[in-house]
Amino acid sequence: MINSILLFIWLLSISLFAFSQEPTAKLPKIIHLATTDWCPYACDQEPNHQAGIVHEYLTGLFSEQGIQLKIEFFPWSRAIHQVNGGRLDGLLTAVPIEAPNLLFTRTPTMGYQVCFYSKRNISWRYSGAASLKDIKLGVIQDYGYGQPVDEHIKNAASQDLAIIKSGGMERLQRMLMAGRFHVFIGDRNVVSWRLKENMSVVRNAGCLAEIPFYMAFNPQRTWAAKLINKLNGWLKTAGNQARLNSIKMQYRFGPVNHR
Repeated sequence: MINSILLFIWLLSISLFAFSQEPTAKLPKIIHLATTDWCPYACDQEPNHQAGIVHEYLTGLFSEQGIQLKIEFFPWSRAIHQVNGGRLDGLLTAVPIEAPNLLFTRTPTMGYQVCFYSKRNISWRYSGAASLKDIKLGVIQDYGYGQPVDEHIKNAASQDLAIIKSGGMERLQRMLMAGRFHVFIGDRNVVSWRLKENMSVVRNAGCLAEIPFYMAFNPQRTWAAKLINKLNGWLKTAGNQARLNSIKMQYRFGPVNHR
């Protein structure tokens, strides 16, 4: 009997402690986020003024909660640096390997899928980690591509990689055609969007599995944990999933398939 009472008291104390840890900081009215030009997810200065699927989706979602998002574009490495250094509050899109010091939502915003692209006269196809040793690969600095590519980039000799800081898919495609490397890697939607008029000169040489991506925030923001707890719920609602699907269709992509 005494043991039961002690167990009840212990469980009650744990519950009270957990409740006391619930973030009490007031959520801000304006949140400053960094991102990179990653169209169709986040678009910088598109001729048709489209902001991007995730940009539109999250701006609307936060607006309904009385929060304004102010989103700034940088080369990806600098975007991460801006948030890690505390100059901005968070990243619009990210995966943990790209910014391990930040706090991430547990509910993904969307998913992305990276694929390999070569010239049409190249027969190489991705068939696992070992096949990466046969090529020189073009990548963007500090991007998280997923395994086994991230591990390959980490360990590969410098002569087996071409790493760019800016210029995106267009620059990688120009470098590919100039013979600077054998294959570049990029999200299939980004490549299709950016290389619309040049897709005929490249071939898809295989893809990795789809990867979820998230929002991330500087842990020094006192409201970050509270906001993330709320976001994990907001992102799951049927209404917000329907909103995301509707926006994706406007960008000529199918319904969301990652939950």
